[in-house]
Amino acid sequence: MNDSGFVHCRDCDIIFRPSPYDRACEYRHTPDGYVEITRDDCMAFLVTHARHALHTLRLTGSPVAHEGPQWDPMVATYWQVTDGLETFVIRGSRTRLEEPLRYQLLPGRLVQDPVSVEIPEEEIRERLDQALYPGVVPERRLGAFVAAFREIAWDVEPDQLETLYDISSDQTLSIARLPSWALERLMRQVRRIFDEGDAARVEPLVMALDEPDALHVLVRRQLRIEA
Repeated sequence: MNDSGFVHCRDCDIIFRPSPYDRACEYRHTPDGYVEITRDDCMAFLVTHARHALHTLRLTGSPVAHEGPQWDPMVATYWQVTDGLETFVIRGSRTRLEEPLRYQLLPGRLVQDPVSVEIPEEEIRERLDQALYPGVVPERRLGAFVAAFREIAWDVEPDQLETLYDISSDQTLSIARLPSWALERLMRQVRRIFDEGDAARVEPLVMALDEPDALHVLVRRQLRIEA
């Protein structure tokens, strides 16, 4: 995909996005078999709008926003662009799977909301319960551990969190783990909450720095359009 941007016809208010695939051949089935059709989508657009007011809208480098999972071809996508004087947002969407993206020019810019950190408390309880004695760990100890984890996690600046992977079904959400100093602080709380034997069982769960499924937090980065 060409990342240089878009071409906007002001007269028709139609947007085209140049791509290396503009000249890809198209194959159609006929009674005589498949026929190869030569295409040049970019040239066709330029010829159609040759006498119109065209201007180029280039990407600003701002993150792309999606209304849902990126793997879903029906999800609308937003790009921030500029004509050199003003900043706009382009919305790309389709109403049917077989049709190409249609673009709409919107006023405004994409704004990154403050990063928020979410604590998956129920999952943490389950992981801790499994690490000790499933179903018999006193609730007060589970609650004390979750409270300690939450307090320490909220003391960590978002830029100190290490992203493990993004959630494919929600492009605003990532899985991250706490830095080592925070985990060491958490272990001190573990030794206060549990006896020596239980603390030893919990330690691998807390300090599993190379384990993607170790205790983690959810980091949400939300983009929105600001007029």
